Amino acid sequence: MDEYAIAARFVHLVSVVVLMGTSWFRLYAGIAYLSGVEAGTRRAVDRWLWQVMRLAAIAALASAIALWDALAVSMSGDWSRILDIDTLKMVLFATQFGEIWIWRLIVAGVLVAILMA
Repeated sequence: MDEYAIAARFVHLVSVVVLMGTSWFRLYAGIAYLSGVEAGTRRAVDRWLWQVMRLAAIAALASAIALWDALAVSMSGDWSRILDIDTLKMVLFATQFGEIWIWRLIVAGVLVAILMA
């Protein structure tokens, strides 16, 4: 059970860090990136960064859902309840974790929608 939660948390943290780093790249790369690189190369790098951000956002959303599920499995103590709707609802709506996680899921979903548009 713990391995599932550890793996989900690892993927979530890595994807959020990658998402943050790629979204801020042009700012912290500074003038060298903006002026020292020819336009074609800059466009290619920007396309690559957008692809990385899209994949990272999808991974962040999927791992957020997996973390929610991992907590439900941990609370129920039974792998057979991995997709049990009642347990998942209880975790989301009857715990302090759930109150925060609802917002995290909403933000991740909106971010994926924006990046896919």
